Amino acid sequence: MNNILSKLSILLLFLSFNVFSQDIILTFDSEMRVSGNSVTLDRVTIENLTKNTSIELQATNTVNLTTALGLEDLKTNFNKGIKKVYPNPFETELNIEFYSDGIGVSTLKIYDITGKIIKSVSTNFEIGEHKYVFTPQEKGVYFIVLNDNNKTYTSRVISTHNNSESTLTHQKYISNKKSQNKNVNDIFFEIGDVLLFTGYSGNYINTIYNSPTESRNFTFRMTDGYYRFEEYHIESNFPNFVDVMFSVTDEFFEGVDYLTNDDFIVLEDGNSVSPSETFRYVKKSGQTHTFSNKFS
Repeated sequence: MNNILSKLSILLLFLSFNVFSQDIILTFDSEMRVSGNSVTLDRVTIENLTKNTSIELQATNTVNLTTALGLEDLKTNFNKGIKKVYPNPFETELNIEFYSDGIGVSTLKIYDITGKIIKSVSTNFEIGEHKYVFTPQEKGVYFIVLNDNNKTYTSRVISTHNNSESTLTHQKYISNKKSQNKNVNDIFFEIGDVLLFTGYSGNYINTIYNSPTESRNFTFRMTDGYYRFEEYHIESNFPNFVDVMFSVTDEFFEGVDYLTNDDFIVLEDGNSVSPSETFRYVKKSGQTHTFSNKFS
């Protein structure tokens, strides 16, 4: 009897290994949502929201998730701009981690709630990941503003303690080459990870959320660039800040989650206000995937 159970256990283990070792191959195509006409995909980005990593399909619409980072047509797509700001709130030291494209002069500025620049650095950052440590002299609300390769990234933090002086020091740099070698050795996808697929076709963009467990095809359903501003909420922060919170949907009243800071224009008395002056930053409601059932 024990011999039979032993053989049965070995058989079950073998079958389980075969099931979970099968390749998960995904293919992508796109069509216009209203007409159903097929359109050509220019590229597809795949973000692993569980692991906070991403890859990009440039010359193919097919990906093997099991061996994703080994494919020649895949390109590691780093999370650009501000990657992490922690801890928040903080007492003494705030860690600021960001990725720089290494193109031209970039600036990292820290403002207090009155709009005064507390610390700043302007330099030609090397391409790759950087880490700065900020210590404020006074507790309060601070805004981190990074301008890199003509794009602006912002983050708001809270300091809970006073310190002897304000400092901003550069502590770490990881070159682009080292970052690539590091990511190639990592496993990009595991069963249970939530993925965000973004398809690009000319000026059209569409997103799909899914956690695939088997090979399948995804179809991006493109719509014209038409956006609606839904319910909004306004809050005032002393002395001169106003928070305007709103949601954006497409012409079918479905959420749009691929917009960035550069997609919004803020006007004051009819004049455009720069991103750094407005401290604008786009949040995606915790990377929610409530629209996945409509597109999967």
